Amino acid sequence: MKKSARLLGAVLFGSVSFVALAAHADEPAGFYIGGNGGLTHEDKLKTDLTPTSTGSRFSGVPTENSEIKNKDGWVGAAEVGYNWGDNIRTELEGTFAENSARRMFGVGASGRTDLAAGFVNAFYDFDLTQFNIALPIVPYIGAGAGAGYWGQSSTFPQGDNGVAHVSGNGFAFIYQAIGGFAYNVDDNIAVTADFRYMDTPAADFGDNKPGFVTNHLHEEQVLLGVRYTFTQPEPVPVAAQVPPTQPPMVAPKQAPTATSYLVFFDFNKYNLTTDAMKIVDNAAMAAKNGNVTRLDVTGHTDTVGSDTYNLKLSKRRAESVKAEMVRQGVPAQDIDVKADGKRDPLVPTGNNVREAQNRRVEIVFH
Repeated sequence: MKKSARLLGAVLFGSVSFVALAAHADEPAGFYIGGNGGLTHEDKLKTDLTPTSTGSRFSGVPTENSEIKNKDGWVGAAEVGYNWGDNIRTELEGTFAENSARRMFGVGASGRTDLAAGFVNAFYDFDLTQFNIALPIVPYIGAGAGAGYWGQSSTFPQGDNGVAHVSGNGFAFIYQAIGGFAYNVDDNIAVTADFRYMDTPAADFGDNKPGFVTNHLHEEQVLLGVRYTFTQPEPVPVAAQVPPTQPPMVAPKQAPTATSYLVFFDFNKYNLTTDAMKIVDNAAMAAKNGNVTRLDVTGHTDTVGSDTYNLKLSKRRAESVKAEMVRQGVPAQDIDVKADGKRDPLVPTGNNVREAQNRRVEIVFH
């Protein structure tokens, strides 16, 4: 697990570092809770124990070999946090990990090392759509600091029939680095996968039998989890449509009165929903039946996210509408695509507000 965990960690951190060069997130603001579970690898622990008892097979073992090697273990964590918008999340985390002893002084050992810790973490979220990857995946990086309570209890054979016992416990300052990905199932639920590197400058286990001091105790962890964000339900906008004016029978070449249609979109999406398709169908039929010389198709977004990202998203929405109208027989050269991003909301709001009626494309006939 040690090699695989470090390899996965390198992939996660490398991928996140790459997308960090240009990406911006549009994660919903609000409180969230989450839970994680996975595997942990704890590097060997240095001790101050040097067995020198008479007749012991360990007589003369040098101090630098005084170490405990643990098996890969399990870890569980829970967090409560808040997404502030503008790519930033903060949270409080509690974690517990356990590793079984494997070897001491080069021989088999039994026992375990436990860790219970609390952290304050901060994260920065990124968005792959900056690279025109239309997937609900959000890479993130983070860092945390806190305190942990380690407990160590191991035994190993000493002499012909004896058993040596090393134990102790104590608090230590801990810091961690985190990199991973979230897959947004919907606006509330995200499945997460991350790698964590946890370290402490030094951890003294206090009064021990006969003595035990760690030297830069650290762990690598790979976790899978679920995060739930508490967001307020949004009213579903009614698809607005102004019916086209029928051209008079006596003057079939007269241009119709300007006609407009509104096509609404889900949050951070540019695909046409079933309701949106009905509006586009009506607009395409009216464009083909009327004396229309030009159609303006203008995309808009709500105010969540950066100006740059929302301009791109609004253009994708407008292009989706144009593509469907062209598929239904409206000449492509008659359609002008525009992108207003979040600059012209239908419903005025502050920044980082998810307003459903602002996520729209306006179709205007001329």
